[in-house]
Amino acid sequence: IEADMPETIIPGRDTEIPVNLRNTGNINLQNLDVFFTSSIFNYEKKVNLAPSEEKEIQFAIKLDPLIEPGEYTLTIRLFDNENIKGSRNFDFIVGQNPDLREVQEVKKGFLSYTVKIVRENEGNTEVSKTVNYPAGSFKRLFTKTDPSAEIVKIDEEVFYQWDFNIPPGSIQIIEIETDYKLPFFSIVAVLILIGLFFHFRKRNVKIHKSIFTVHKKEKGTSELKIMLNIKNKTYKDLYNVKVI
Repeated sequence: IEADMPETIIPGRDTEIPVNLRNTGNINLQNLDVFFTSSIFNYEKKVNLAPSEEKEIQFAIKLDPLIEPGEYTLTIRLFDNENIKGSRNFDFIVGQNPDLREVQEVKKGFLSYTVKIVRENEGNTEVSKTVNYPAGSFKRLFTKTDPSAEIVKIDEEVFYQWDFNIPPGSIQIIEIETDYKLPFFSIVAVLILIGLFFHFRKRNVKIHKSIFTVHKKEKGTSELKIMLNIKNKTYKDLYNVKVI
């Protein structure tokens, strides 16, 4: 049994290992069970070997991305039914896989939007990551972040900045929420108050009406006296006021 083992196997990637088998006897071996065994994977294959035949088979593996880096042992064994026909061990190294998945989502609402930044470590080693996001001076007044960010200046531009250490299999989520509803409704309220002020300011004459019954006749009709009290609410003279 010979195997061309790579120096390092990177988790999460397809790796093919060529294995060379040679029948050193004079017996025709049919339906041999070939077992590829280690502490992190198991694989089985069938093979036929004629007397003195040499055959190469491909052993393909894809290790779990979260497997810890380090040195491991692969054992290849051949069985004819329950009789072992050959066995050999090969050492191999699982390397580091700093596989960081990066996703950014934007959720929009009425006068607001939320940016969600996701960093997921799908590798087998801790990843240090710095995340920057633009932070305009005006927009920053109406923006909050979770977790809180440091404000930094890079090439005359201002950014939110986070520094993370993300362990294998962990997810770091950043949310940036910008909401303009408060200033919008504040401006609307001010405009309404200004409008009401000028509206009532134009009503500068107050009229109060009083009705008095002077004489009531027998047939149900009456003579009425109507008194209008007109008041100038301004601090200047009014001319040509028409009372209808």
